[in-house]
Amino acid sequence: MSQSVQSLAARDLTSPERVIIDLLFHYTVLCEYQLLSLESDVRGFVERMSGATTSIDARITKQSHRLRAQAASLRGRAAAGAGMTAAELETLAAEIESVAASTDEAQPDIYTIVECLSFEDIQSQRLDHLVKSSNRLNTGIMERLHAGLENESVESTRAFASQLARSTRSLYTMPVERDVFDQVFISFFDRSSL
Repeated sequence: MSQSVQSLAARDLTSPERVIIDLLFHYTVLCEYQLLSLESDVRGFVERMSGATTSIDARITKQSHRLRAQAASLRGRAAAGAGMTAAELETLAAEIESVAASTDEAQPDIYTIVECLSFEDIQSQRLDHLVKSSNRLNTGIMERLHAGLENESVESTRAFASQLARSTRSLYTMPVERDVFDQVFISFFDRSSL
């Protein structure tokens, strides 16, 4: 947990305004951490997709060159009227088997690429969850401020902040999102007796 989150956790929250400021601070840190986590996932995605694509391309290129050379040799022999020997037929069969094996070897990379195709949807969901949590926070705080904090007790403001944080956590459906939320809000929950 960052030092700024820990130092804020040590502050005395004796007024409704301080509780709201603390809540806003935690949501700001949450947004930052969620975006950093998302950035890390994007980098990982790009690296995996690039590695899988490069691997497939290298195997296909290598097999293609060998088969083209074999085909050119066979065409040359056919044009010269020469038949194929048993050894040449065995070489051709081995090349065909090699292409089949190369295809089998490429399958894990193809599966990685297929898996990565869902990446955009998953990251869009994470961004949507972040926007919804931010909107929920803004709406809740604006309603609270509109009603006026001067008549609010610290306990009722803490209960409001605690309920808002809990309902926001429920928006996060992915374990990575909940982990980031819990990391940011653990000190907040400790103080709010969650």
